[in-house]
Amino acid sequence: MADKYLHPVRNGIIATVVGGLILSALSQMRGFLANAMSWAWAGVTWIWTDEAIANISYHYGTYVAFRRRMRMKNTTKLPPGWDEERVQRVLRHYDSLNEDETVAEDEAAFENSTQTMMEVPNELVTAVRALLADRAT
Repeated sequence: MADKYLHPVRNGIIATVVGGLILSALSQMRGFLANAMSWAWAGVTWIWTDEAIANISYHYGTYVAFRRRMRMKNTTKLPPGWDEERVQRVLRHYDSLNEDETVAEDEAAFENSTQTMMEVPNELVTAVRALLADRAT
């Protein structure tokens, strides 16, 4: 431990050189850092303007509408008796429900005495669907 402190002059020179290199590098990068900070600050202040909030809201809304349309376009085969209008009606219904109404509707489905809810292992789902389809015909 004492060997570490035997060369105080050498340690002082090393510390001075390292400090000089750091200061030299900072002075070289000062313009870059100032531009980067200015750019970042402009972005932060722009985010809080009314125009930016309206722009972000508009684009998010169009994105959500686009994703819904794409989901509908990808559904090419609808169950018997279903058409595009019925699908849109169901979507509007569930989009209009708040969280409490959604929970109440889910709970009501489990309390229905004419139907049974059960958990089926994934590997048996295909067989259960086939059995139900056979019974329906």
